[in-house]
Amino acid sequence: MDKCLIIARYNENLEWLKKYQDFKIIIYNKGQKLKKNRLFNIIDLENIGRESHTWLYHIVENYYELNDINIFLQGKIDDL
Repeated sequence: MDKCLIIARYNENLEWLKKYQDFKIIIYNKGQKLKKNRLFNIIDLENIGRESHTWLYHIVENYYELNDINIFLQGKIDDL
């Protein structure tokens, strides 16, 4: 079963993702450019909408190839 973390990021620190290497990780970045990283797939998007826009974008663009498990998160998860 394949599982994926889909992250909506503006300028948050993503160091916390390093402990989830057993997931495929896609970062939709709407902030400052990130350095390429072998652990993450980084997709730059225009800074419009909020995280729901990012997640809907992912679903629409990948509708026929979605992973078995998709977990949608914000770039900073410890402030709620």
